[in-house]
Amino acid sequence: NRLGVKRTTTRPPGNGLFRGVQTHDLCMAFGLAVIAFRMFLLASIKAIIVIPARMASTRLKHKPLADIYGKPMIQHVFERAVAADIGPVVVAAGDAEICAVIRGLGGPCVLTDPHLPRGSDRIFAALETINRERRFDVVINMQGDQPTAEPRLLTDVLSCLADPAVDVGTLVVPLRHNPDDPNIVKVVVTGVSGRRGRC
Repeated sequence: NRLGVKRTTTRPPGNGLFRGVQTHDLCMAFGLAVIAFRMFLLASIKAIIVIPARMASTRLKHKPLADIYGKPMIQHVFERAVAADIGPVVVAAGDAEICAVIRGLGGPCVLTDPHLPRGSDRIFAALETINRERRFDVVINMQGDQPTAEPRLLTDVLSCLADPAVDVGTLVVPLRHNPDDPNIVKVVVTGVSGRRGRC
């Protein structure tokens, strides 16, 4: 070229298809290594899923026992949490009827004060009973009225909380409809990088 530098090109043996396969294999190996590291990281975290539920919902009375395709709502939520397979699942109930359903499934349920004002208070009360030794690194609050939540979403939450810089995390989606509906919980997210941001 004009600078007098000789340009050389080193190519691996074989035709273009072979080189493409090599690159593809390298990318696959890297991808599998990332997945394996992520799985190792998540497996090293001791997580517990706690589902708060109470009968005295202000918008829908007896909501945890609402029948959905032949099962009470709380059963759907519990089964999806178990399907995530990231740690033990416990229901923190405000009423004995909820515990009766969960215990009938062979699951653990802690009966808490029905007058506790928030789900987080109910979770704290349950943990005071079942986690006195502080065995768990992460507590995931899965709302008792999410019967259609995909189990993989719980893994996404755990992945976020695996970062030592993160103390609290929550799942959000872009709000596309009914922005003025007071029944839809909203957050303002800044500094979005990839799939993460700060609330």
